[in-house]
Amino acid sequence: MNSWQNTTIMKREDYLMRMLEAFARQLGQMVAQVLDLAKEGNYEEAHMLLNQATRQLVSLSTDGLVRMPDDALLETLKLDKRTNWTERAAYLAFLLREDGRIYLLQGNEKAAVGRFITALHLQLAVFPTPDQTIVQMDDIADTLSALDEYELPGRTYAALLRHFEQAQAYAKAEDVLFDWMEAETALADLNDVNPVEMGVAFYERLLQKTDEALVAGNLPRAEVEAGLEELLANE
Repeated sequence: MNSWQNTTIMKREDYLMRMLEAFARQLGQMVAQVLDLAKEGNYEEAHMLLNQATRQLVSLSTDGLVRMPDDALLETLKLDKRTNWTERAAYLAFLLREDGRIYLLQGNEKAAVGRFITALHLQLAVFPTPDQTIVQMDDIADTLSALDEYELPGRTYAALLRHFEQAQAYAKAEDVLFDWMEAETALADLNDVNPVEMGVAFYERLLQKTDEALVAGNLPRAEVEAGLEELLANE
């Protein structure tokens, strides 16, 4: 690569960073406006501002984001080379979560939950990405708290189980598995992963780990073995 190409790449990266920094500043100002509008009961105007912000990032409204399959949304973000996809995904998750909170104030739980779920999937996609600092565990916990009272789609339980296993929070992963098994939606969608199959594979992976690693993840070997035995009995 010659010096001209290096210079061009550096200039482009600098430009992209300035774009994201400018958007972050605008985002802070816009969220303050949204909160004020929501307090005053001007919900539609608040939604309009949030939709304007999401369209700046991905040319879609919050409704469009919720309707788009998770994989397709991530692919769209990754194909757009204007800015770093992880940062745009994190900003979109934040905007969706705020939009969901406003829908809750309006009593529209269906719209709210759809936005929380899409936000969560974006956060889970971003979190393990190297060198990103914008999505933290607390952000994911905040989105999860908004979904505490609701059953989730199978794909969401599966994504959460993978997330907590990867984070070595094995007891939390098991809690997700139990919630998934108890959910009425567990086997509603034939395209979803079967919770029993995924649970068996999860426990079998854990049995390959050391006792120390399992204790650190708050799931001792005896509990792993008991969980696996229970699942196998239900197959």
